[in-house]
Amino acid sequence: MVTAWDFDTDTVSGHMTLYAKWAATGLYVYFDANGGSGSLDPILFATGETKELPFNNTQITREGYKFISWNTVPDRVGGTEYRQQANVTLTSSNLTLYAQWVKRYDIGDTGPGGGLVFYGKDLDTIWSYPEWVYMEAAPAGTQSVEKWGPWYLDVSAPIDLGKGLENTQTLVASSTDTDAAHHCANLSSGGYSDWFLPSRTELIWMAENLHKNGLGNFNDTDYSGAYWSSSIRSEDKRYAYIVIFNLSIYTDENILASALNPQPNGNDYQVRAARRF
Repeated sequence: MVTAWDFDTDTVSGHMTLYAKWAATGLYVYFDANGGSGSLDPILFATGETKELPFNNTQITREGYKFISWNTVPDRVGGTEYRQQANVTLTSSNLTLYAQWVKRYDIGDTGPGGGLVFYGKDLDTIWSYPEWVYMEAAPAGTQSVEKWGPWYLDVSAPIDLGKGLENTQTLVASSTDTDAAHHCANLSSGGYSDWFLPSRTELIWMAENLHKNGLGNFNDTDYSGAYWSSSIRSEDKRYAYIVIFNLSIYTDENILASALNPQPNGNDYQVRAARRF
């Protein structure tokens, strides 16, 4: 495509010669830092051509955030995600890709819901936008004392890390009682209402990373320092698991002992909600 003309005038003959200036035609992928700083050069595509996106190492950065991927919209909602070095084919129009970021938190930091962060995944191993990265324990002022739930509740709840939300949803859907799961599910704190009763493993991390370090204002005196988890003993659904927070030394053996402590569902124990983000 001709974008301009250069010229040269022959002062002797008076003739003028025009030289075409050409620009490449095609389609472009543009990169938007989306709150970050730095830049990546646009990539030129011939129509229908496929190319690999560049690897963003330090070209575009954002203080306190981890770059995860690209998306066709700034906030990901309804957009298409492109991972690092993904193949892109342009057929009819230019494409703008927006950097996607996840904020970095340290254990003990205040989370978005006003609680304390007690668990985080390794952000440096994540290259597509995750469902969640961190968990925070609800503020101490939201803590309650509740029964776990009705006896013989027909629910089998996984105990794994990251399962507390699903456990709570199952428990709430199975009962209308006032209990530990309902207390967490009905909690609204910090502008968020997605709190849940932590699984057994999540409570252990809460005890290890917060209470052991003097954070979170957990009550380790009343009710034997125990908190309800959302994990039920599958072989006898009259019992659910507690985690005892007042162990003086959190060795692997003591953690195991606290985690393998089922109690009758009708007993009162403390409840501290969590949420993931």
